[in-house]
Amino acid sequence: MGDMVDQALWYPSSMLAELQALAETHGQPVAWVLQEMWADATPEVLGLDASTPWRAETIFDERYADTDKVKHMLALPVAMMEEIKREAARLDRSMSWLVARSFCVARDSLGQSKSATTGA
Repeated sequence: MGDMVDQALWYPSSMLAELQALAETHGQPVAWVLQEMWADATPEVLGLDASTPWRAETIFDERYADTDKVKHMLALPVAMMEEIKREAARLDRSMSWLVARSFCVARDSLGQSKSATTGA
């Protein structure tokens, strides 16, 4: 599984509830959902620059902007956290900002069963 690191991230409370529901649906921990989300969103994240609006902002504003933020601690792979940290710095944003927006663009595919998304 590789080295893991404990990381606290801030999410809108309604987003955290969705993360927890997805985790329960898949029979996995929230950390697994975030790993899947990051894998889905990474190609789009890598194509961003700090001055270009990201479609995730629209989704975030429509669904989560008015929700209180909550802190959630979880263990994630070190390599994934280093990549998130690097991309957040490149975009001049926080890691929590990047993870929340990445969830916005990946949430629909995560809501499907793995058999529906992989054909298994």
